Amino acid sequence: MRLRRSSVYLGVLKSFIFGGVLFAIFSLLTSSAQLPGQVSLLPVGPVHSGIATHTPLSAKGANTASGAKHDPAQLTAAHATFPMGTRLEVKRTDTGAKTQILVEDRMTPHAGRIINLSHAAAKQLDMLELGTVNVEVRKLTEPFTDGLNGTAAVIASRFHGRKTASGEVYDETQQTAAHRTLPFGTEVKVYVRSTQQKTIVRINDRTAKSSKSIINLSAAAARQLGLPLNGTAIVLLEVRQPSRKVVHVQMRY
Repeated sequence: MRLRRSSVYLGVLKSFIFGGVLFAIFSLLTSSAQLPGQVSLLPVGPVHSGIATHTPLSAKGANTASGAKHDPAQLTAAHATFPMGTRLEVKRTDTGAKTQILVEDRMTPHAGRIINLSHAAAKQLDMLELGTVNVEVRKLTEPFTDGLNGTAAVIASRFHGRKTASGEVYDETQQTAAHRTLPFGTEVKVYVRSTQQKTIVRINDRTAKSSKSIINLSAAAARQLGLPLNGTAIVLLEVRQPSRKVVHVQMRY
């Protein structure tokens, strides 16, 4: 009798351990299901309630206040006050449908309207046929908040093989970039807000004073971020430590 009870207890214990192992493996797999380069953003700050509208498809390619061209396929929006590049959570008050968008343009509040969504964002809220819906808007936390916001552009292929301001030759296959003030050799993490993709580049050139972008990326860096070679994107820059690569600058006297 005692032997039988011991066998039963041992079987229960084995089942419990096996179940725990399976649960741990499942938790690990689901927690790592996030796409590479993406980060988790959480709502913070007060809730703003009002009406949401959406931009027509005919606005594709139009200039926005951020300097980027409007793309209806991107999860973006226009807002009156939130800084360019701010990520917001927009939630329908009647159905609870949610989407996360990037502020890329400005709008004038009117008759309760607080946000104007892109076609893609409106589709996620299932409001294309309705035109307007009541929403709640909340700001989302950022992966890093001490960076620099602005527009990134891509260095034209005609500059491949030419000397940069640092003295080295520009190679479009390398992870490099041009910035107006950061020291040569500085490593910068570039984070594209609309896609949450990121890459690291090394500063080896200067942007023109007339440039509207805060950073110009090499073709290799642009591909890492999924940017077209003639496109722009709103980015956040995180300045890292200078790289170990020595940049030789030829001085003229």
